[in-house]
Amino acid sequence: MPLFMVAQSSEIDKVTDAFGQERVQYLNKTYPDSVNYYQFIAESGGIITLQKNIPNERLETASTIDIPESCIKDGVPIPSCINILKLPIPFNPTQKMYYLIKGTEYALVIRSSDYLSKKYNAKPK
Repeated sequence: MPLFMVAQSSEIDKVTDAFGQERVQYLNKTYPDSVNYYQFIAESGGIITLQKNIPNERLETASTIDIPESCIKDGVPIPSCINILKLPIPFNPTQKMYYLIKGTEYALVIRSSDYLSKKYNAKPK
């Protein structure tokens, strides 16, 4: 069971932080829905959960990922601080990806790109 969604309220800031103001302006003019999609990814692309909630076979194959120290308080990741758009992680087309957050008992679970695309397209416009 997930403990936190990765993003909270500043998804547009996360998109700008990841891509830069110039690129976001270009995307808004040229592909306006793409910025909305990236906002959705920042908001819904991953969850943070305790490692003990992840099946053992997934833990065995999970990579370790560093997140900024400023995004961890008392050994607990701060979801609103984590920008998954800036992390060096791929989105698998069909499977969730699991990452152990270094120095914590938590894991970052990245949803598949197929799942995210279906969810994005199903939401009211």
